[in-house]
Amino acid sequence: MAKVTWIKVSGMWKQVKNVWEKVGGVWKQKVIPKGRVSGIWKDFISYNAIYISYYTEADGYVLQKRDLNYNLITSISISDQAKSIACDKDGNVFLVTGSGIYYYDKELLLIKSIVSTSYESISVNSTGQIMIGSLIGNSFRIYDYNFSALSGTISAPRITGIDSDAFGNFYISMGTDSSTSEKKICKYTSTGVLIWTSNTHTTSTSAKYYKIRVYQEYSFSTYYNGSSYYLQKHDTSGLFIESAVLPYSPREGIAITKNGEVCLLLTDQKYRKYSNDLSTVTIATTAVASSGSNETVQDIAIADNNVIAVAQALNYLYAGRISCYDPVNNAIVWNYSTIGFQHTRVCSTPGNVGAFLANY
Repeated sequence: MAKVTWIKVSGMWKQVKNVWEKVGGVWKQKVIPKGRVSGIWKDFISYNAIYISYYTEADGYVLQKRDLNYNLITSISISDQAKSIACDKDGNVFLVTGSGIYYYDKELLLIKSIVSTSYESISVNSTGQIMIGSLIGNSFRIYDYNFSALSGTISAPRITGIDSDAFGNFYISMGTDSSTSEKKICKYTSTGVLIWTSNTHTTSTSAKYYKIRVYQEYSFSTYYNGSSYYLQKHDTSGLFIESAVLPYSPREGIAITKNGEVCLLLTDQKYRKYSNDLSTVTIATTAVASSGSNETVQDIAIADNNVIAVAQALNYLYAGRISCYDPVNNAIVWNYSTIGFQHTRVCSTPGNVGAFLANY
């Protein structure tokens, strides 16, 4: 069945013709309705999309564009496993692999790439800068979309997560266990100048940070102190405000909705939604997999205010999965498992809420 798009013109709903066409068995956007707003031509309709990278023995390493119901739109092969993925409000996709950093347009046409084997994390801000970070290399660099360096190589020990805010500033969580490096959060300008360091930091070898996400310049991070797991909140100056104890490991998953709610998928395989002040939590009644299953959450993204999480299989004999959670109705929207689903990463337009809240 053909896809149909409607717009309201002078109070009347009218059908837009030929918005979609089927090419090679895959639906692609043919025409996007546009209009002039304050003297600027803009798309009337935003086509949210999910971008996912994974590996299976059947498909090899791939990067795919899918719609919000997980229907395939475009799929391309990539050279090796994705370590990190990010996209912006226009659907541009930035991928870090073991061999380089790749910049694709929204249809997954390669625009630019650079050879690099040293980076694992990436974030895109709202003003056109890209931060890439190295866990092993203990450093980061900032580039523009042409991959021209905007900063030198800046020391940042044991980077575990990167995010950005609406003003273009970057936030980094640092510190892994079995390391004497400081476990801390830092905020930098879009050119790499340090703004602040969080007032909660330690050099304990048993502590570690997992990931970080930003909402209106407040940072939320997942943390392990050697005995318990926490969801932490720091204010706009890096001062610790509050935390919630997590009953299970958060692994790599943390996402924030456009309303500021913090969503996690813990190792008991149940989604959790925390209020912005972390005082209340809603737990999904249905698990996406059996507790103790042979899969590990690798990444989480927000797609049209639903939460998309990917989990990789222990090995090619077991199943990994991608699932979608509706935090408003506290319900699983869809949930797909695939044998040997590994090296999974996900992002979705219009990008992380921290940088692109105005586009949600």
